[in-house]
Amino acid sequence: MIYPDYDLIDLETVGKNPAQKRQHIGNILKTIQKTVNSQVPPFARIATVTERREPFSKTATNKIKRYLYQPGANGD
Repeated sequence: MIYPDYDLIDLETVGKNPAQKRQHIGNILKTIQKTVNSQVPPFARIATVTERREPFSKTATNKIKRYLYQPGANGD
């Protein structure tokens, strides 16, 4: 799961319609997946990258509460 920088995406897609913005976000997610997968061994590759539209819950030290986002924890 990735929470994109929507402010930056808005700047990059000024004047585009919502469908074009969705496609831009999809392209960003594909690029992230390809980049990460090219840098890790085959057994550690990412199968899917999904967009998260809400910010992640964080601890007092500003770390993501990963246990809340494990597969199956939210019905994923």
